[in-house]
Amino acid sequence: MLAEGKMPAFSIKENIVMLYYKDLSAVVPFYEDTLGLKKTFNQDWSKIYQLTPTSFVGLIQESEGSFHKAQPDNAVMLSIVTAEVDAWYARFKADKRTTFIKHIYNNEHAPIRAFLVRDPGGYTVEVFQWLEGDD
Repeated sequence: MLAEGKMPAFSIKENIVMLYYKDLSAVVPFYEDTLGLKKTFNQDWSKIYQLTPTSFVGLIQESEGSFHKAQPDNAVMLSIVTAEVDAWYARFKADKRTTFIKHIYNNEHAPIRAFLVRDPGGYTVEVFQWLEGDD
């Protein structure tokens, strides 16, 4: 539904969040092996992985020609919403390379069950499940 006086929005076909890294090769195993994501684009400087039919995460090697530089502390968090948060947690727990930021918990302020990990390039990855009965 459109707000009064607003023009209709143009369609959006897909969404890709781009994350920038100093060492792309160090993070590829996390997205391919630990997360098990399907690679849909593969270049030396860029890898794109599918999260859902229309959402993707892109990994970019920092270079002189890149739009952004990798940062030591990132204010971006990749959140993955699932119906199997406990199974995801078990997968991460079994991978000894995983760096946990916060182990699985029920959030006091939002109706979610979640955990947070750090990818090898320093980005936070949150995996969460909406709790039933909450809107």
